[in-house]
Amino acid sequence: MDIYINKIHYPVKELGNGENRLGIWLQGCPIHCNGCINKDTWTLLEERKISFDELKKILAKFKKKNICGVTITGGEPFYQPAALLELALFLKEITGGDIFVYSGYSFEFINEKYPDILKNIDVLVSEPFKENETDKLIWRGSDNQKIWLLSEKARKIYPGNINEIEYTERKMQYSIVGDELYMIGIPARKDLDKFYELLKERGLNCEKV
Repeated sequence: MDIYINKIHYPVKELGNGENRLGIWLQGCPIHCNGCINKDTWTLLEERKISFDELKKILAKFKKKNICGVTITGGEPFYQPAALLELALFLKEITGGDIFVYSGYSFEFINEKYPDILKNIDVLVSEPFKENETDKLIWRGSDNQKIWLLSEKARKIYPGNINEIEYTERKMQYSIVGDELYMIGIPARKDLDKFYELLKERGLNCEKV
C-alpha cells in the first residue's frame, strides 16, 4: 500500500493535548475550502507518495521519544481511507497517547462511510472550514467545526465541554526545514496577512501558497 504524505513534524504543541505530539500531514484534499491555509496539500503529488512500509520505518523511530499523542491532518485524511486506517492501527503500536484527526467532511458522512476508522482513533475534528464563521474555539479553524471524543481514552484526556472552550492565548510554531519555513497551528483571522506584511518589511518577498 502507498500513502501520500505532505510532511511529518515533531514536536507539535498546538494541535491537540500535550507538547510532544507527533504531527502527520497527509497530501490530497478534494474539498478545497475557501480560505484554506494548506492549499499546498490539495493535489495528490506523486513526489509525496511513499510505501506504507517505508512510512512505518520512519514513524517507528518516534517510539523512543515517548510521544503523548499523534495529530493527523492535511490535506484531507479521509481522502485516503484505507491508508488512514492502516496508519491509525500502526500508531497504536508506537504510542499510548491519543490519535487526533482533522477532517473537512461532516461527522455523519464519516460515520456512515468509515466507521472502522472512527473505532480506531480517539478524537475527530469534523466539518469544513468556513472563513465567514468566527474562530474563537480551541483547535479549530472555524467555530462550526466540532470535536468528537470517540474513545474512553479521549474522554479521560480532554474535558467534556471541549466544544465550548475558547482560546485564551493562540500560539503558533515555526520550523525551518532546508529552505522551507513551516507554520504549525491554527492562526487567527488576518494573522497570516500580518505575517506576510512583516516578512516584506524585513525584505523577504514571500508569496502565499
